[in-house]
Amino acid sequence: MSNIFSMSQKYLSRYPGVGFGLTLITGCSDASNPPGFDQYKRKLLRKMRKRETLAQITDRIEIYARFFQSFGFDCPLPKHLKRTVNSGFPRYSLYVDAHFMAEMCAGILVAVTDFKQFSGKLILDVAHEGEICAGMGGREFITRAGEIVLRDEKDIVCVLCQG
Repeated sequence: MSNIFSMSQKYLSRYPGVGFGLTLITGCSDASNPPGFDQYKRKLLRKMRKRETLAQITDRIEIYARFFQSFGFDCPLPKHLKRTVNSGFPRYSLYVDAHFMAEMCAGILVAVTDFKQFSGKLILDVAHEGEICAGMGGREFITRAGEIVLRDEKDIVCVLCQG
């Protein structure tokens, strides 16, 4: 699986110094929450609610919110953070819960998808105005010039500010 991810020259020129993380996990099966997982979530929530930690998370989320707004979109992270601080982590499934905990505890945007759905190598790129991307649930996204997108060798597979 070497060299399955790269950043385009357009991305590197438009967003110099802006990092992007990609973690590839394969061979997963739908699992129930392991013993102690709910207790671990409560421990993370207590840590997250501490004033200094919450301020750091909020600062990072506000950066995302401003970036999304520059393209005319609302960032979901501020609402997720408020709901999490007030009500705790939701409980859906092990994958969704882990994804949500990563977003809220780090204050960064995290996306999860099935790697088997990609065709070939992945490229972090910058969209042209009006490119079309099929989203989850049959939604259609139309890109705005300069949006950050993830492409495989066939299509746009993710539009950062839209899903």
